Amino acid sequence: MGKLVEQTLRTMYQGVSRQPDTVRLPGQVEEAENVLFSVVSGGFTKRPGTQFVTDVQLDPVDATDHAFHSYERDTNEKYLIVIGKDTDDSGGGGRCNIAIFDPSGTAYNLTAPDTALGYLSTDNPSQDLSFATTGDVTFIANKLKTVLIYEDGTFHHDTMPHQLVREADGTFTFKMYLEWGVRPDTGAVGAAAEAIIPSPDFVGKGISDITFFRNRLSIVSDETVFFSASGDYVNFWPKTEGQVIDSDPFGRTASSSQVNKLRHVVAFRKALFCSAESAQFELSGDPAVTPTTTTIDVATQYTSEPLCRPIGFRDELYFASRSGSSAVLFEYFYSDKSVGHTASDVLIHASDYIPAPITCLVGDTVTGTVLALSGTDRSSIYVYKTYWDGENKAQSAWGKWTFGTGSVLHNLTVTDGDVFILISRNGILSIEKMSLNAAEKPTNFKYPLRLDALQYIVGTYDSASNTTTYTSAYPVDSTTMSAVADSVVAPIGSQGAVITPLSSSGNSFVVAGDKSGTPIYLGFNYNMSVELSKQYLREGDNQATVTTGRLQLKRMYFDYKDTAFLQVIVTPDKRPARTFTFNGTSLGNFITATPELLSGVFDAPIRSDGSTVNIKITNPSYMPCTITSARWVGFFNEMTRQE
Repeated sequence: MGKLVEQTLRTMYQGVSRQPDTVRLPGQVEEAENVLFSVVSGGFTKRPGTQFVTDVQLDPVDATDHAFHSYERDTNEKYLIVIGKDTDDSGGGGRCNIAIFDPSGTAYNLTAPDTALGYLSTDNPSQDLSFATTGDVTFIANKLKTVLIYEDGTFHHDTMPHQLVREADGTFTFKMYLEWGVRPDTGAVGAAAEAIIPSPDFVGKGISDITFFRNRLSIVSDETVFFSASGDYVNFWPKTEGQVIDSDPFGRTASSSQVNKLRHVVAFRKALFCSAESAQFELSGDPAVTPTTTTIDVATQYTSEPLCRPIGFRDELYFASRSGSSAVLFEYFYSDKSVGHTASDVLIHASDYIPAPITCLVGDTVTGTVLALSGTDRSSIYVYKTYWDGENKAQSAWGKWTFGTGSVLHNLTVTDGDVFILISRNGILSIEKMSLNAAEKPTNFKYPLRLDALQYIVGTYDSASNTTTYTSAYPVDSTTMSAVADSVVAPIGSQGAVITPLSSSGNSFVVAGDKSGTPIYLGFNYNMSVELSKQYLREGDNQATVTTGRLQLKRMYFDYKDTAFLQVIVTPDKRPARTFTFNGTSLGNFITATPELLSGVFDAPIRSDGSTVNIKITNPSYMPCTITSARWVGFFNEMTRQE
C-alpha cells in the first residue's frame, strides 16, 4: 500500500505554467479561466463581473476595429472616447465617427464637420490613430496621412493632427486645427527658404505616434522624434534663422546599424522610450530636453510587436513581441547588476499561452494587473498579476478571462482601478466596466455578483396579464443569462435568489405576478475554471518533486473563504469524471434558495494516480468563491531498483 503522506499547497496564486508538471512551482496550475490571483488571499477568486455602461452607436458588424482613449481632466471629470467606422459610410474609404461618454455612460454632444471627420478615414483606427491629451484638448493623429506644406511654410492643415476640444459648456468639438506655426520669413520662398530653415523631419511622411513630453508635443515619423517649441505645442519652427536657442523645436533620429522605423513612444522614468520593430531606444536630456542636451541611444535590441503600444507600469515598462504564432511579453527595467536597461520575457514559463499578436496592453498599478488582448483570440483578456516583496518578485501569474461565444473584444482602457471594455455581444457594440477590486459589490446586494454586462432593472407590472416585464439593453437568452433578485428591497425569502422567467422575447424578461417591487440584476453567466497541475510528492526546502515512485491520491481538501458555490471535478485516467458540489444556500420561500457566503474546508475523494488524474475547480454560478489553499492525503509507493 505504501506509506501515508500529506502535502499542503500553501499558496495558489502563481498562475498558469506551460513547463513540465515536475518542475513547476507547487502553486502553479495548468489552466485558469475567469479567476483573479491574489497574494492577499493566498490563492484565487472568481473574477469580478462587468457592468453594462452604455451601447455605442457605431457599426460593430462592418467595423471590427475601434480606437478607445480615456483621460482624466480632474477627479470629477473623466472621459471615454470611441472612434470607429461610421454607420453612414456610403461614400466608402473607411470614414470614422466619434462617440464620447463619461464612466457612467452619459453621452456628450459632439460637433464634427465632415471635413474634419475625413481626417480619421481608416479601417483600423486602433492601429492608425494616436492620441495626446493636455487640459481640454486632445490631439489625434492619423498615420495614413502624409504631412504636406505650402511654399510659404504653412502646413496643409488637413494633413496635420486634428483637435478634439472639450468646450466650456461641456460639449465637444472635433476640428481641423488652423493655428499651426509658420516658417519665419526668410525673404525667400520654396527651395531657397527650405535651405535656410528646413522643414520639420515629418513633412512628406506619415505620423506614427504623438505624445507630450517635457512640455513639448512630440511627433514620431519614420526614424525621427520631432519636438515642438517648449511650451508652444503647435509651433515646429525655430524663432530665428542661424541661431539655436533652448526653447526651439528640434528632432532626433534613431540611428544604428539598421533601419529603425519608430512606431511608438512612451514616457518612462525620465526618458522617452522609443520602440522600433527590432530595437528600443531611450531619448533623454539633462537637465532639460533642448536642441543641445538631448540624445537618443539604443537601449536594447529585441523584436517588438508594431501593433501594440508599450505601457509604463510602476518601475517597469512592458512591450509585446512574438515568436512564430505565439506572443511574447517583455518586462523592461533598469538593472543595477548590469548598470543599464534590460528586458525579460514574463511569458517564458507560459510559452504558447497567448496567440500572437498582442494588440493592446493596459495596466493598473494599484493592483499590479496587466491586461492584454490578442488579435487572434478576440473573446478573451489575458491577465498578468505581479507582486514585488522588496527586490523579490513574489508573484508572476498568468490567467485568462473569457467573455463567451459570439463576443468580440475591441479595445481596453483603465481609469482609476476600473477596466473599461469595448465589446460586441451578438452584434451590439457597448462599453462595459469591471472593477479590479474583487470585493466590490453592487449597491443593492450583500455580496459581489459574478455576472457580466450586469444591469439593474426595475420591472413594469401589467395588471391585465398579471405579469411583470423587465426590459434589457441586450436580447434576453435565459440559457446564457441569469436574473437575480435585489437583495435589499426584495421581499424576505427572495433576496439574492435566481428568478426564472415565465417567458422571454427580444429584450423582454417576463415573470408572473406583480414583481414591480423586486428589481433584478440581469447579466451573462461565465464559468470559473482552474485545472490543477499534476500532483507529486515534494521534498526539501526547494520543494523538488519525487518521481521515483507512485503517488496514489486519497482525498484533497480545499480551504475556501466567502464562498457560496464551487465544484470539484475529478477525472481519472481512462475513467469518467465525477463532480463534487459545495452549495452554500439556505432554503427560501421564493423561486430558488437564498445563498449565504461561508468559509471552511471542502474535501473531495480522488482515489487516483496523482501524475495522471485531472482535477478542476469550477464555479459556473453567479455566486462568488475564493480558494485560499489546498492539501492532499495519499499513499506513496517508492520504486526500488534491483541490483
